[in-house]
Amino acid sequence: MHFTDASGAGPRWLKEALAGCTGALAVLPVVLTLGLLAFSPLGAAAMAVGMLASFVASTIGGGVHATLSGTRLPVSGPTSATALTLAFLVAHLVADPRLAADAVMGLPAVVALCGLAVLLSGALQIGFALLGMARLARVVPQPVLAGFMNRSLVHDRYRALERPSRRIYPALVEAQLQPLREGIVVFVIEGPLFFGSGDRLLDEAESLGANCRCLILDLSQVGAIDESGAVALQGLVSQASRRGVRVELSGLDEGTPPMQALRSFAPALPHWPDADRAVEAAELRLLGQGEWLGESESRGDVRAMAEVPLAESSLMAGLDAAQADVVSAHLLPRHLAAGEQLFAQGEPGDRLYVVSQGSISVLSTPNRSGRTQRYLSISPGMMLGETAMLDGGGRTAGAVADAPTVVHALTLEVLDALGRSHPDIAIRLHRNVALHLSQRLRGAAGAWRASAR
Repeated sequence: MHFTDASGAGPRWLKEALAGCTGALAVLPVVLTLGLLAFSPLGAAAMAVGMLASFVASTIGGGVHATLSGTRLPVSGPTSATALTLAFLVAHLVADPRLAADAVMGLPAVVALCGLAVLLSGALQIGFALLGMARLARVVPQPVLAGFMNRSLVHDRYRALERPSRRIYPALVEAQLQPLREGIVVFVIEGPLFFGSGDRLLDEAESLGANCRCLILDLSQVGAIDESGAVALQGLVSQASRRGVRVELSGLDEGTPPMQALRSFAPALPHWPDADRAVEAAELRLLGQGEWLGESESRGDVRAMAEVPLAESSLMAGLDAAQADVVSAHLLPRHLAAGEQLFAQGEPGDRLYVVSQGSISVLSTPNRSGRTQRYLSISPGMMLGETAMLDGGGRTAGAVADAPTVVHALTLEVLDALGRSHPDIAIRLHRNVALHLSQRLRGAAGAWRASAR
């Protein structure tokens, strides 16, 4: 039997062992120093004993965690706070003449009593967990390091009605979505997520109105998540689900420590790259006649992405059937596979495109980590690329098909020719392009106003 990683590059157990050894060596100075600090009241002679005891305790504790724990990472490790507490206990013990450092059984007895104290503290924590007393804890030592996190974790909150997703929907679908967006609430979370702060997040969720159908947590400003914070998020998801509210997480980059902690401690929680994508997913679900369906497909997807005849597109609004036929005869169809590029940023643009089926997203160039920023996504019936066609300044961003897509191109040359042969049609087309740009500008202005509050 061979244990190899997914890439087949080498034995996985060897890589895991080397990674474990590297991590152990990195924390070894901290472990030894804390052991020395804890036993310092016993004098210089006990320093070696303290370091040995700390080393043995960390080794056994790590082995127990690796064997019995269901998570990849321990909740915490040795800290200066626990070392100082233990040093305080040692100082009181050596004050007893029978346990003095020069007594016959002084040093062994102090080490044994300290070990017993650690075991009893662990037993008490297990007992508290079994009795459910953890729910009563409101203040933990972590806020001292986090700047006394008595303030609200929610840095900002808004509804999708104020800041909708960047997907451009057909006019009829947009009209249906407007009242539904009132039920989508976004919390922007700031600061570390641990037990105390996670508990306060549950309190924040209690303030949601009765019309809330989806709560989106934007975690892009969260710097750390420990196991207790991940468990608190799971509790929030369960609590909201009982009220008929779906919780979506967003904003964490793959490979970052918070995301690694979330994947390790709460792998089942759904997550989106950013709040915009999460809002879009909520919009599509609400379009599905109020039913919360699976991640990959809903009737909202079908309604928003259904094929739209060219005559019903935003480009041909106000044209009669004969005029629409004239324009359609001059459009150039193009079929795109999922992930295929329609155009790249900086390319010269002499045409606009009408999406009749599928979806196109306009994206920034990838950053150093390969991640792109979505500017907008175009649904069937809508157009894109009109700015570069009108001003000749080149494409301001790239465009990629999200799914198998059909687009139809109207070139500037054809538009000018229609202006000579069918001026009434050309005037209407120019007006429709202007209305499309105006609607996008209004949407952007609304989002700017909401974000500036």
